[in-house]
Amino acid sequence: MFDEAFGNMDTARTASALKFMVDSQLQVLLATPPDSHTWTRCASWCVRIIMLLADELHPAEIDKGEMMRELEGE
Repeated sequence: MFDEAFGNMDTARTASALKFMVDSQLQVLLATPPDSHTWTRCASWCVRIIMLLADELHPAEIDKGEMMRELEGE
């Protein structure tokens, strides 16, 4: 899924769509910029968070627990 798929949805509809995907046992790959509102709504549904930066050669796996604590602090 790309950011645009959830960009105009509210939090409840985003959660409903993601719950449907998880319940359907789909493997979802979400591509969104880290400063997107979609990111903050979808992060709790992520199993793994891998950040790809334009100026880096290798992806970096992000600690989900740490990322969720940072998002809750905002």
